[in-house]
Amino acid sequence: MLAHSPSGRTAADGNPPPAPRASAVTTRTAPARRQAKETARIAFLKETTYPYLHGVKLPKGPRPSRSKECFVADYNRVPRRRARQLANYRYEDHFAGEATYYFYGRPEKGAALSLAMADIDVHKTGTTDDAWRFAELLRERWPGLAFEPSTNGRGFHGYLVVQKRGRTASELNAALKALGRHLEQLLADSGLDVQCVEIKGAAPEFRYDAEGRIDIDSLKFGTLAKLPRTLTAEQLDGLPRFGVDELLALDPPPRPKAPGTRRRGLNAGSVSGVLVSDAELASLPRHVELARTLTGGESLRTSARHVATPEDVAVLLLLLKALHAHPNPDGTMPTERVRGLWESLHQAGDVKRQWNRKRFTALRDFLSDRGLLAWRDNRYAAGRACKWAPSAELMRLVTLKASSSLPWMSRSGSGPGPRPTRTETGGMAAA
Repeated sequence: MLAHSPSGRTAADGNPPPAPRASAVTTRTAPARRQAKETARIAFLKETTYPYLHGVKLPKGPRPSRSKECFVADYNRVPRRRARQLANYRYEDHFAGEATYYFYGRPEKGAALSLAMADIDVHKTGTTDDAWRFAELLRERWPGLAFEPSTNGRGFHGYLVVQKRGRTASELNAALKALGRHLEQLLADSGLDVQCVEIKGAAPEFRYDAEGRIDIDSLKFGTLAKLPRTLTAEQLDGLPRFGVDELLALDPPPRPKAPGTRRRGLNAGSVSGVLVSDAELASLPRHVELARTLTGGESLRTSARHVATPEDVAVLLLLLKALHAHPNPDGTMPTERVRGLWESLHQAGDVKRQWNRKRFTALRDFLSDRGLLAWRDNRYAAGRACKWAPSAELMRLVTLKASSSLPWMSRSGSGPGPRPTRTETGGMAAA
């Protein structure tokens, strides 16, 4: 027989159930948010860098604090929601070397000043002594230019300010590119052993629609530059200031080629004797039209942050045409062969963009997916490259005399084409 407890509940063993335990109330206290005062250094950096995007240091290198998709979604939201600015304590962490942050220039037409950085790089080649001599040369030319050691400690970062009120992001970036070309010429004339000098801190560019929203297809990030770490407020305030038109005037005119000079050949044995004639280079604009037809005028994404433009596609088409006329006897197409020819044209000033392996992979796969490459063997191993070449259809397209003869082509292709596959042994693979 079941017993009943005073509360009316019945225990299975005839005894009243035990009294319930009093529950403990746990109160969680949110951790105190770190704070720091806004110093003169921080105020200067907030004024001269874009506040809604910055860069963070990751194992693969600097990356934007937000993706394009997140930035555009928040900007276009009603009411508008913008990302938090870099907190004061994070600036202090950066100054102390406990973290590393990067900046973009200011894209707004109403912004008066935009910070930029000259990166004197000797990471792979060159000497620290010559990097410092070049920094001194620039400081003699522009007093007030302030330098600090680069992240790897071998090169130097120099900082300057652009006065840009009323100028767009594209105008600012064009001025920074002109300054970069001027510094490259100064470096070449100096004869110093320095790998390169680059201008960083370009502003993000985006286009608005009629309702004031950003079109994500038009958004282009600028170039990240490391925030100054050791410069004092006095040094920052004394940085040289340049006008946009002043920087544009620094861009040197292209040097005419001496009459009778021949284009340099390639040093690599696998590409020795393969030259691109002036007549072929003159056809590059037609290759650009073909590339835009193939891509629909859009850029191709790579496996990294790089993108391949229709102009990159055109350069590869030009090279494939030259390499098709001078094939390897065994029918292989080593990537190093394409790289050597591309770098030779870049060094001669015939193409603007330098070689990039990830861009090349995206370009080759794009053509393969559209059936424009003829694969004989997509396997490669140590000492043995894949065997492929431009297809007969691609050769027909690149030899058309007029852009009006270009056929309409779908960008969808017929599905994924062959990809290079590593193997330990040789052997033919199905194309």
